[in-house]
Amino acid sequence: FDTARNGNTVIQLRDGDRSVNFIGTSNTFNGLLRIEASDGVQTVNIAAAADLNVDGTFIFNGRDGSDRLVAENTVSVTGAMLLRGVNTFVNDFGVTVGGDMNMITLLEDEDTKLVSNQFFVVGGNLTYLGGGGVDFIDLKSNGANIGGYTYINIDTASDPSNNQRVDLTGSFVTTRLVVDGGDAAAGNFFALDAGAIIPGDVIVNFASSTTSNTVIFDGIFTGSYGTYRGGSGSDFVTFTADAEFMLFAALMGDGDDTFTIGSTAFLDFLYVDFGAGNDTLDNQLGDPLPFASNIFNN
Repeated sequence: FDTARNGNTVIQLRDGDRSVNFIGTSNTFNGLLRIEASDGVQTVNIAAAADLNVDGTFIFNGRDGSDRLVAENTVSVTGAMLLRGVNTFVNDFGVTVGGDMNMITLLEDEDTKLVSNQFFVVGGNLTYLGGGGVDFIDLKSNGANIGGYTYINIDTASDPSNNQRVDLTGSFVTTRLVVDGGDAAAGNFFALDAGAIIPGDVIVNFASSTTSNTVIFDGIFTGSYGTYRGGSGSDFVTFTADAEFMLFAALMGDGDDTFTIGSTAFLDFLYVDFGAGNDTLDNQLGDPLPFASNIFNN
């Protein structure tokens, strides 16, 4: 579209493998923009020639098949951005969403990927609900900033060659973070880096997992509660965050687990229950710890 469109715009794709490119020089929509996919592998490039600007809500409803959302220029949406049944979205040029952003593939078994290599700003909440395939979330862009809470559920995965990943090592900012993971054949991976800032709870739950999980807590946490729940496999957890007001509880579950207290870690209180197994505590701060703690079954 070479001129701005006013009012709601709905695009319906027919069945089959299809590609749609928004090549207009304006690429501005004043109102709802909704794309309805059909069965097949359907790829939509919403910013092929110019930045996409939606003064309203953007919805892409995918269907069966590996549906992809592509943007070769920046994306700006003043309202919500709702991706349902969309299996791949890679942000290479920058995304700004004024409201909530949802990416949901609950009823599918396709592998799903959400990747940000540029600025990624969401004014509201970020929700990701994965399905039965391998979930790969990589928000390592410089400037991943979520104005509300973040909830990520990576569910189960049967592929033994690829673990499920939630990599938030690009100075990730959100008010509260909750990550749930199911039983993944190749295990689960989660990481925050030193640039993360989270003023609320930090919760990671891999209790349903029967294989190994690797988890890294880093950054600045100013909330009062954090927790990790491990499964029956081996859990490798590293805590290096500055969280002076936080009670952090690690319930490691069964298996041969390792909990590492990094040299930069600081907490109000640390509770670790290793459970059954041949477990290891790697205390890089040395004894006595500079904060209160209870560590059991080690």
